[in-house]
Amino acid sequence: MMGLEPTTFCMATRPRATQERLRRLLPLTGEERALDVGTGAGAFAIALAPFVREVVGVDIVPGLLEEGRKRAPANVELVGADSTALPYERGSFDLVCTAGTLHHVQRPELVLAEMNRVLRPGGTMLVVVDAESGSTGSIPKPHRGHK
Repeated sequence: MMGLEPTTFCMATRPRATQERLRRLLPLTGEERALDVGTGAGAFAIALAPFVREVVGVDIVPGLLEEGRKRAPANVELVGADSTALPYERGSFDLVCTAGTLHHVQRPELVLAEMNRVLRPGGTMLVVVDAESGSTGSIPKPHRGHK
């Protein structure tokens, strides 16, 4: 696993900054098939789109997906799906990501297990968590989910 400095991804308000961070962080060839789990309105998937062949973003909120489809480029598909039961075969994606999502689910370990299942052997998984607001050093908050 790579040792990385915690980074704040502000996808919706600073998409270019997010793209620059992605470009520096991920060794992409442009041929990858990527999955964005918990995509919401697709901000992270859309930021990733210029660097990969295809991005599939999944979320359970139809209204957010519809909003994202209005802005998505041709290589982004936004799909209604449960992140704990992804509708894809084992090893379907070269890159699997989630950004700011795990604290919204009751069982984040199930989401991570599904992400791992659909990731091809030797692929890359990127998990971005929200950093604790106002903390020095940007230490990630532990997320146990909501009841």
